[in-house]
Amino acid sequence: MKLLPVVLIAAYPALTHAGVILDAPYLPLAGLILLLSAVLFKPLARLRLWAWLGLAACTAALAALARAEAGRYAIYLPSLLIPGALCILFGGTLRAGAEPLISALARSERGGTLAPDLVGYTRRLTQLWTLMFALMFAGALTLIVLDEIRLWSLLTNVLNYIAVGLLLVLEYVYRRWRFRHHPHPGFFEHLRTVARTRRGVS
Repeated sequence: MKLLPVVLIAAYPALTHAGVILDAPYLPLAGLILLLSAVLFKPLARLRLWAWLGLAACTAALAALARAEAGRYAIYLPSLLIPGALCILFGGTLRAGAEPLISALARSERGGTLAPDLVGYTRRLTQLWTLMFALMFAGALTLIVLDEIRLWSLLTNVLNYIAVGLLLVLEYVYRRWRFRHHPHPGFFEHLRTVARTRRGVS
């Protein structure tokens, strides 16, 4: 059951890209419904009426958009809202007097204490992630304005995920080498801490 939301989220870009490539507009809309189901997974599993009514209303609205041949405007939204929200989330912690998000994550992994050299590094890393999400937003918006839906889908449903995965892995390898004098959690333990921190922020 715990893996089901992950499967639903992973199905979204796959269905969206397949729908664009195959010119099957209902596939991306089905992906959006699965993505929304993942977001509402806990209240849906607890049989909360508002969650089921919300999901039903969104499904009906997406079906209406599809019949009006306006479904593409709905499928564009996550490619803007998700990186935009993450850019604000990460960037907002870079303001004066705030602790950068990745610094807080690293401090949590280390029992509340963060070495001075890691303080600077994690701040720069927060800046890097903020920049990446800003570029994702800008790239998606540019291709939407240019009406390049196939390129938009390739970027947002394939290349962006590859870029995020590469950055996670390469950063982890670099950190283990550059700061080898510090203890570091295992990679999957690190990912679990990221997930816990994300839930705490949300």
